[in-house]
Amino acid sequence: LVLLSLGFAAQQAREAIYPQLERPISMSQAPPASLREEVRQVRSVTKEMVGKSMKSAPMLDSDTRVKPPAKPPLAQIDASAKIQTGPGLPEWQWHRAELQWNGPVAADQQIELYLIGPGVNRILKFSMIVLLFVLIWRFLDLRRSGGRWNLKAQLLLVGLCLVAGNVGAAAFPPPALLKQLEQRLTEPQNPPPRASIAHLHAAFTADRYTARVAVQAVEDTAIPLPVDNHLGVPLRVSVDGAVANDRLFANKRGQLWLIVPKGIHRVVVESYLPPVDQLQIPLPLAPHRVTFAAEGWKVEGVDEEGRPGTQLSLVRVKASQAASSNELTPSVLPPFVRVTRELALGIQWEVATRVSRESPLGVPISLKIPTLPGESVITEGVTVKDGQVLASLGANQRQFTWRSRLSPTSALTLTAPHTRDWVETWRIQVGPTWHASLGGIPPIHHQDGSGGWAPVWHPWPGEQVTLKISRPVGVDGTTLTIDSAQLTVRPGKRVSDAQLAIVLRSSQGDTQPVRLPDGAQLQSVKVDGKTQPIRQEGLMVSLPVTPGKHHYLLDWRSDQGMTSVWQTPAIDLGRESVNARLQVQVPTDRWILWTSGPRLGPAVLFWGMLIVLVAVALVLARMGPELPLGAPGWLLLGVGLSQTNVYALALVAVWFFALRYRGALSPGSNRERLWLNALQVGLVVLLLLVVGALLDAVQNGLLGAPQMQISGNGSYGHSLSWYQDRLESAYAQGEILSAPLWVYRLLMMAWALWLAFSVLGWIRWGWDRFARNGLWQKTELRRKAPQKPAASARQIESDSKPKPEPDAPGSGPAS
Repeated sequence: LVLLSLGFAAQQAREAIYPQLERPISMSQAPPASLREEVRQVRSVTKEMVGKSMKSAPMLDSDTRVKPPAKPPLAQIDASAKIQTGPGLPEWQWHRAELQWNGPVAADQQIELYLIGPGVNRILKFSMIVLLFVLIWRFLDLRRSGGRWNLKAQLLLVGLCLVAGNVGAAAFPPPALLKQLEQRLTEPQNPPPRASIAHLHAAFTADRYTARVAVQAVEDTAIPLPVDNHLGVPLRVSVDGAVANDRLFANKRGQLWLIVPKGIHRVVVESYLPPVDQLQIPLPLAPHRVTFAAEGWKVEGVDEEGRPGTQLSLVRVKASQAASSNELTPSVLPPFVRVTRELALGIQWEVATRVSRESPLGVPISLKIPTLPGESVITEGVTVKDGQVLASLGANQRQFTWRSRLSPTSALTLTAPHTRDWVETWRIQVGPTWHASLGGIPPIHHQDGSGGWAPVWHPWPGEQVTLKISRPVGVDGTTLTIDSAQLTVRPGKRVSDAQLAIVLRSSQGDTQPVRLPDGAQLQSVKVDGKTQPIRQEGLMVSLPVTPGKHHYLLDWRSDQGMTSVWQTPAIDLGRESVNARLQVQVPTDRWILWTSGPRLGPAVLFWGMLIVLVAVALVLARMGPELPLGAPGWLLLGVGLSQTNVYALALVAVWFFALRYRGALSPGSNRERLWLNALQVGLVVLLLLVVGALLDAVQNGLLGAPQMQISGNGSYGHSLSWYQDRLESAYAQGEILSAPLWVYRLLMMAWALWLAFSVLGWIRWGWDRFARNGLWQKTELRRKAPQKPAASARQIESDSKPKPEPDAPGSGPAS
């Protein structure tokens, strides 16, 4: 009962004084899925508007995209538009309750939740502790039943209950530090490649391709072969001269792989080349160096130093002399291209157009591509005549691009021309200042890779898309949101250094005033990691704000040092904010006694453990009223030993109760004397352990640091952390009650003197119990054989008389 009750009482006392310790890791965690979805919906407009919309619009994929040069951040945002940045959301969570019903629920049905506040919860927890100890007080009235078993039971009970007295001790290192160490230890490392290709020599003839590969493998593994998947299985594959076609296998994409043993090997692959004009040889495992010999082919994809790309491109330059007359020779395809138009409707409307070759290389292409209504080409070197752009592609040129400006209009129509020379792809991106209604053929895609709205069309000749474009009126709201702030303070004896980090989002250019505390002298200001020449005007600092998300860092020094009752600096952020964090690095020459501030903050667990020590002292005093320590003595002893190891209190208590048990023994039989001698030896050994524990407590108390067991919200030692989810304008303040370290030293010296004087009385009391009925009892280890008792004189006289002979058979009595 005591073992479980003391641990329960210690936990309830901690939660009553410090509610934030109910869940040690309760903040800075990822919100639940539903909250993340809600956050995504709330910030979706802001993210697109403030983030990506101020950069160049994201381009299409490699098949249908134009990649124009980046535009300045203000090109997509109207400086006069007031676009809301949305609310700031706290980054913490606590209890989450799920309500379920087994049956239908009406639409107008209501539920009521009854919540208990921290004040009522504190009263309930202390009431539970009081009632529990009242129960233990009645159960531990062991004096009413005498006997030795009562004393033995008390010895065991004392050891059990005091072992549980250390439940309130704070664990070190804190969970945040353990999490950081775990991340470092479990960080995945990139494994080295198991095989590599040092050199590839590719030989091409009219109908054959031979690849000689130098492979280096650190273990038995498989390597992808540099062959085209569409060519089928190679004619012959050999490893170090031995045929190895049986080691080939293909994956799901048809890529051929070869199993090679550990070591350095020469792999030769021979494949058949079809009668085509172009061919691609992929290099899935890029060689360090590539050489080639081509007969009738032009090879691309290798630079002058032999470094390859991702593939080798082959273009036949002349017909093969070895081809037979009955082989089919492919004819030259007519020129055919794809025209990709991407419209970006921002503050300035722009069109990026790309003409990409779809037919094989080797033939020059010259086409006249019509422009859109109101389109003005701004790319230099592009010829425009009669509303048409002359797009010229050389024999080996794959694409031709240009950029244009488009006049804003309320309606825009795109029409695919009737031609056999190209097909068109349209993509439209609308900035946050415009709204577009679509008509005509439906788009084949509605969103880009990042989830933004960007419809795409692949029209057939003659098909149209109509856009009705309007400019919506903005709704008044906040255009600047502070997402988080962290104040770090390092107080000293006479001055204090402070650093304020702010993260904010804005959709307009503005200034954000920040008020510093009295006596603050600004040292530096950094915006996005770069130092800015910003000066302090009185106590105000005006931070320049541009559209987007930015990080600000302010450093200042004040003439206020650490005092006994010290508060963090009073600063004002100038507007509402969320996720305000406060970090204080207390000097190591201060003794932290108490902290206060926001709910989620540090806790001095020593006071919760002190409540348990008071209960333990009362229990021990009730169990042993004849001991030389009363309840105040047990409490002083426990408080002093708690600065080193509270388990030492259990050791001292066991020693006292064992001496009391020794004084109650009265040896009688040999077995009882043996037990008393063994107890004497145990008491001597226990005394040595007690003396060592007390000396260690005195040494640590006079020379060590106070152990106040600080925990909560990642706090430990002299590092204190607070968290406030929402702020009006003024920053949250924390308060620290502390004393110089020499005060702790004086108190521990007084405790050591009390201990020294008390030990003298304990020794007299203990010697009286230890020496009662003798220090050592004479015992017999072996039992002697029992001796016959001495014969009496009458028995000797009787034994000396002659005994009568028995009568002869048949004789009668003597006459």
